[in-house]
Amino acid sequence: MLARRIAHLAVAAPPLFVLIGVAFYLVHSTNGDFVFWWILWLPALAAAAWAMRRQGTDTAASTNSIPLRVAHGTSALLTVLIFLTLHLLNHANAAFSHEFNQAMINSLRKWYRSDVVQPVLVTLMLFQVVSGVILFWRATATRSDLYRTLQTSTGAFLTAFIVSHLNAVFILGCAVTKVDTTFLWASGAPTGLLPDAWNVRLIPHYSLGVWFVVAHMGLGLRGVLLFHGVSPPAADRVAWGVGALGARLHWRLPSHN
Repeated sequence: MLARRIAHLAVAAPPLFVLIGVAFYLVHSTNGDFVFWWILWLPALAAAAWAMRRQGTDTAASTNSIPLRVAHGTSALLTVLIFLTLHLLNHANAAFSHEFNQAMINSLRKWYRSDVVQPVLVTLMLFQVVSGVILFWRATATRSDLYRTLQTSTGAFLTAFIVSHLNAVFILGCAVTKVDTTFLWASGAPTGLLPDAWNVRLIPHYSLGVWFVVAHMGLGLRGVLLFHGVSPPAADRVAWGVGALGARLHWRLPSHN
């Protein structure tokens, strides 16, 4: 069980590395993130090796997770409707021009950065993190099939991603550096992502984030369909189809950074 959870931590490595990098940047420690990365992973790998040699017995999760899963899914749907769909479309339109992208940002911010919507959106995001961690902990207490493993793996990534993104936007961007968190800020302009040794970590962070958030929604939809009596083959096809859409966005959006 411990080894399984550490494997999920490895999937979440890109946003974790960004989160740690921003945290050490805020305390003005130039190479602290690289040192801490070793400090984090060496004990984790040692613990995984010990757990696998010990071959402990998994215990079935006895807690009823259905109410929390429903709340988690409902919160996710509200986040998609209020913000995420618009946010992804906004990133995609950078393919046309920065000016068009900036104009759309200014228009959309009147909605999701308003005094009413933004507190609701942040609350939904934080609920996703807390409920996601609880569901992850319960789900990884016992063995699971391919679909559940994909769901918990993408969920682990997105938990770290949400925390990292909120920290970068609200603390680093707005509170400390006081910059406008536009597409240019996210893509590391004027240097860019590839030439800069720090910025390059943002490529897997952003690109996998797009793929995994769509795939995670598809896997969640699969669970809803199964719960309502849809046949497993049909529900599986929906999950793979949505995941393929996420993969398509994964390759398209990063190319515009």
